Formats: sequence, C-alpha cells, structure tokens
Amino acid sequence: MRVRGVVAALAAWSMIGCGGSGSPLASSGPSYALEIVGGLDQVAEATLAVAEPPAVRVLRDGEPVAGERIDFRIIDGDGNGTIVVTSGADGVARMPIWVLGPVLGPQRLLATLLSAPSITRNFVAQAVAPVAESALFHSRFAHPAADTVIAVSASSEPRQFSLLGPPGVRVISRSGAAVRGHPVQWSVVSGGAQILAADGVTDSLGAAGLRFVSFPTRAGDTVAIAATVPGVAAPNSHTWLFVVEAGQVARMVVLQGGDQVAASGTAVPIRPRIRLLDDYGNVVGAQALSFIVRTGGGTIGGVDSVWGGGEAPDTSFIAPEWVLGAPGPQVLRVRLGPLNIPWEFTSVEIRATATAP
Repeated sequence: MRVRGVVAALAAWSMIGCGGSGSPLASSGPSYALEIVGGLDQVAEATLAVAEPPAVRVLRDGEPVAGERIDFRIIDGDGNGTIVVTSGADGVARMPIWVLGPVLGPQRLLATLLSAPSITRNFVAQAVAPVAESALFHSRFAHPAADTVIAVSASSEPRQFSLLGPPGVRVISRSGAAVRGHPVQWSVVSGGAQILAADGVTDSLGAAGLRFVSFPTRAGDTVAIAATVPGVAAPNSHTWLFVVEAGQVARMVVLQGGDQVAASGTAVPIRPRIRLLDDYGNVVGAQALSFIVRTGGGTIGGVDSVWGGGEAPDTSFIAPEWVLGAPGPQVLRVRLGPLNIPWEFTSVEIRATATAP
C-alpha cells in the first residue's frame, strides 16, 4: 500500500506543468510538443543519482526534431544544477545525470523547450534515506584500518584526536551513500584507558570517531579500543591498538660518575652516565646532549665543551672522557640540546674534585 501511495504521489507531481495535463504528451499549439521518454517517477537515495536520467523527445507536427535545446532545471530538492542539452537525430534530449539533493521526499526537475518556453515537462523523483549496509574502519595513519600500533605520548592530559583522521568508522549504504545518524558503540577492550568523548552516531558524512581518551602514563603499556556498528554486515567491528611512549624530557638523573676524586690533569676513573626521564619516570632515549666544563678548567672529550655522548644499551648516555683541571672543585654541566642555543633546557651538574698530582 505504501509503495502504491508513493507511486501515485509521484505521478501527481509529474502532472504539474503544462496546465497539469495527465497526458504523456504536452503541446503548446499545433506544431511543437515534448514527450517524456525516460526517467519518470523514480526512487533513489538522497544525494545519489537516479537510475535513469530524465529524457524528452522534441516533436514537430508529431515528428522528431533534431537540434532543439532543452533546459533541464532543478525546481525542488537542491540536487545538481541546470544543464542545457540539444536533441539528437531521434529528437531525444537526455540529461546526463540527475543527482538528488539531501532533503528526503519528492524532488522535481523541469524540462523546458527553449525555442518555446511555454512547453515544459515535469519529472519527479522520491529521495529516500539510505539504509546502512557496511562499515569502513579507518585510523589516522591508514585507510582502511591497518594492524598498525598507534603511539601516544605519556601524559596526564587527555589525548585529542584530529577531526581529519581519528580512529573511526564510516557507515555507508549498499550504493555507497553516507548514512547519517547511525549508532556506533565504543569500548576499551584492555589497557586501562578511559574514553572521555566519542561520536555515538554518524555525522552527515556517515563518519564517527574517537575524540578524547585518557591513556595510562607508563611507557610500554598497550591499550585496545574497539568500535562496533550494529545493524550492518560483517565486519561490523574493529579494534585499534595504542602503545604509550615516554613523553618529553623533564629531568636528568646521574646514574654513575658523580663526586669522583682524581689527580689534576687526569681523567676521572668512571665516565659519567646520565639517564633522561619524563614527568612520569619513563626513560627517554635518542636525545642530543651538550657537555660543558663549568669549573676547574678541565676538558671533556679534549675540549671545554662538546655536543654528543654515547647512548648505552640501557638507554642511558655516557659522557666523553672528562679530564680534571687545576686542583680543587670541578663542575661538568650536562644539558639537553646542542651547544649553540642561547637558552637553557633541562640540565644537571656533575661534580668532582681534582687533587694535586
């Protein structure tokens, strides 16, 4: 009954124009007429094209006429715009494509014979909501979603995911149209994270994603977060893996080589070893360090300052050889960053005492 009602409504709409005549042939005077030959009373998903583009045949005294210009214009529905088509040898002018607008319900297109603008034909199509068929899962780094582990820096602040490419999903219909307002369920599978904000339904593009997540602060912890889309064909869920990495350097710790005593002009017996930590005690590696002799007049690596230092297997940094200067207190400053910067980053001082030879 509902289908017959829709078809009847479409037929009534298509009769509007040319005085509302129900005849398939509309005429203005004895010479010219437009005959609908395709694309009448169709149903399609909103924002998609109808299956058969609208077409009319130009007739003069009942015979097809070539070279006549037909204006196809959207009247209701906000679909694709106006186009002018010239009739062929068979008198037919066919619109290349009619894409319906986003508004549900009847949408109308008017075909006008430009040489006789009073001669028109109406086409009506019913725009219906797309039905969810499948889910396309994606991540910030890959589309479709790959088995890639997403790194997050240790932080007590929630992690915000970009609107341009968060771990998320896009729900589409069988024809590929975006499905708006479809539910998406998010859950933490493992790892102790907390989802603070996520899209519970899809937007106008059919997309939903993570927004804010509070992750643990211990480096090496792994978190699994899943999205499930009910009511679509499998696969209807996906799990993303996140690994917590150390954050920015917050402090330096001297593991060995502090407060040594050596004769003036000789190297300390144990080369200083430094470890870098973030705010949560996680070890930070792969950093540039500067070593600067501040007191005593000794050398580090043969000069008074050097940028470098070897990274040890346990993710600590070993200073170059430190030769003490004149007898008395000695200070070696280790700081984050290269030598030629005008400001001070995180640093630590290592002390020693030089004795008379």
